[in-house]
Amino acid sequence: MPELIVVGGGPAGLTAAFYAVRRRLEVLLVSPDRGGKTRFQLALPGFEEHRVIRGGELVSRFARELEYLGYPLRSGSVERVSADGDRFRVLLAGTAGTAGEELTARAVILATGCRSRRLGVPGEAELFQNGLYGSAASYAHLFLDKSVLVAGDGPRARSAAVELAAAGAKVRLLQWGERLTALRGAAGAVEAVLTSPAGGESVLRVDGVFNELEPLPASGPVAGLAELDGSGYVRVDARCRSSRPGLFAAGDVTDVHREQVLVAVGEGAKAFLSAAEYLEGR
Repeated sequence: MPELIVVGGGPAGLTAAFYAVRRRLEVLLVSPDRGGKTRFQLALPGFEEHRVIRGGELVSRFARELEYLGYPLRSGSVERVSADGDRFRVLLAGTAGTAGEELTARAVILATGCRSRRLGVPGEAELFQNGLYGSAASYAHLFLDKSVLVAGDGPRARSAAVELAAAGAKVRLLQWGERLTALRGAAGAVEAVLTSPAGGESVLRVDGVFNELEPLPASGPVAGLAELDGSGYVRVDARCRSSRPGLFAAGDVTDVHREQVLVAVGEGAKAFLSAAEYLEGR
């Protein structure tokens, strides 16, 4: 039985597992993939490579080091985390009608991140990360004097619009009653968007589109076990502790939610330190 199970292979989960292996804890990382959203890299015609800090490069270094150290990895998704006395049961999702395996640990770090909501319009798949992006906080500085459409109608979209405007972009937000109907582009770049306002369809020339719909936290496995906020993010304190002793959370699944690789890496390290302290204290 591992002392610690880390659920999620993005920046927060890989960092937590990396430090756990170095501490020589019995740790198991469970994830369907490694790298999380850092696997998707921005492509912007004409930009200088030195102006972008690639989060994936940092995360891949943790992954390579873990491979070198021979850490245990279980490929798969977690369906549920439940408490059994002073231990946790981690149920893996089954396949083809087969029940999933159940694992046991003394502590768990949840680092499952959040899932972006799709725009659901033609051109979205083809132009993803090639004119259609998902993090104004990461890329706003690349859009000086460029025209940008922000798709979304919540706090996230408004924050993205402010971020882009502060970076010198020409920002357009969808107006009341207006909806995005299609993305158009060629040679890996967005050229225009189609919108459908009350008066009929129109074409808007843009250099980029940011999908700033509110994301969906992947907190389902601990629903009912740990306290969640109104949007479904796991509530954690300053030491990444959830409301359930022994259950820690880090990265975009928590109410610290920032969708920044460096933030997730720091939170993953912090979650590990808190989990190690918890295990040593018991």
